[in-house]
Amino acid sequence: MTQKKAGDIVRNAHQNYVPVISYDRLIKDCNLDYYISTDNIAIGELQANYLTKIKPMGKYGIVGGSLIDHNAHLLNLGQMNILQPFIEKGDIEIVFNKYSNSWSLHEGYRITNEYLNNTNSDLDAVIAGNDAIASGVISALKEHDMDGKVLVAGQDADIEAIRNIASGLQTITIYKPIESMAYAAANAAIKIACGEAPSNMNITIHNGKKLVPAILLPAQIVHRQNIKMTVVSEGFVLEEDIK
Repeated sequence: MTQKKAGDIVRNAHQNYVPVISYDRLIKDCNLDYYISTDNIAIGELQANYLTKIKPMGKYGIVGGSLIDHNAHLLNLGQMNILQPFIEKGDIEIVFNKYSNSWSLHEGYRITNEYLNNTNSDLDAVIAGNDAIASGVISALKEHDMDGKVLVAGQDADIEAIRNIASGLQTITIYKPIESMAYAAANAAIKIACGEAPSNMNITIHNGKKLVPAILLPAQIVHRQNIKMTVVSEGFVLEEDIK
C-alpha cells in the first residue's frame, strides 16, 4: 500500500469519526492518531554496532529495504549513526549503500551480485534491511565462494535466517517483539473504543503533518550463541525446525 493510499484511509476514517492506529509502519502526512512499532533507528544501530564489534575495519555494503518504505530509511539512519565515525576515521569504507525495489531475496542477490561482479570481490560485511534480503546476499556470496566469510546482518528472525545463523552463513538477525506489539495495538484499540486514551504512549513521532503519540518497543539481537535463549525459548521458532 502506498503512503498516499494509507493517508486516504486515515482521512476517510476521520470523516466517520474513527481514530486510526498505525501498526509497524508510520503513515505519513496525515492526522494520524497513534503509532505502534519497534524503534527502527535503534534496530539499524543494533545491526551495525554488532558487526563493527567484530569487524571495526573493512569494506561494508548496505542493502536497504524498499525505497518507498519509511522504515527502510529509519533503518539506514540507524546504521549510519554507528558507521559514520568509522568512515570518518578511514577504518570502514561503504562500498555500496542501496535501497531495493522490494524487501525480497531477489533484490539482496541482485545488488550484492552487481558489486561482486564489477570489483575484485573485496567485501567484509553486509547489512541487509531484512532476512529475505540477507538470504539473497548470501546467495550472491555463495556464487563467489564467499559465503561464511563475510559478515551478514538481517532482521525479522525468519526461520531461514535462524538456520543460516546456526550454520554460520549469517551473523545476526533482529527479533522484533511481535507479540508485545500486537498486545499494545489491541489494548490501545480497546481503550479507544471505551472512550479512553491509550496508555504507555511513551514518545511522539513526527509524520510530516503532526506529532503522533507512539509506542516504540525494543528489539533483540539473535546470534549463534543465543538462539535457544531468544526465539526458541519464546516459542517464535521451534528448535526442531532449525536443523
